[in-house]
Amino acid sequence: MSWQAMADRAARAILRTFDENAVSDVWYLVDGNAADSHRIEQAVFDCAYIVQDPQTGAVVSSTNPTLGVRLQDLPRLPLPADQIQVRGTLYTIDDVIQDGVTAAVLILREA
Repeated sequence: MSWQAMADRAARAILRTFDENAVSDVWYLVDGNAADSHRIEQAVFDCAYIVQDPQTGAVVSSTNPTLGVRLQDLPRLPLPADQIQVRGTLYTIDDVIQDGVTAAVLILREA
């Protein structure tokens, strides 16, 4: 079994275990066009969080929401400024972090 096949098999197992579609549909909007949208069959969504200093209320840590996907489940390679809809909320892709083999983490921000 090739490295690519093993990595893809591992990615499928992870996505099957933590799949967002058990909660809601995940859609990839090609060029931001809802009429040309593509349902992502399996994806792992992590919400954003912000940690504040309890004394001052200042933000000391934050992270953007992310979406883990297999690249072959997308209609094309994702690009910054493409849009994803998760749980009824529209997000813009800020960054794409590919694992170099089969999957990617999409760094999102609310559109």
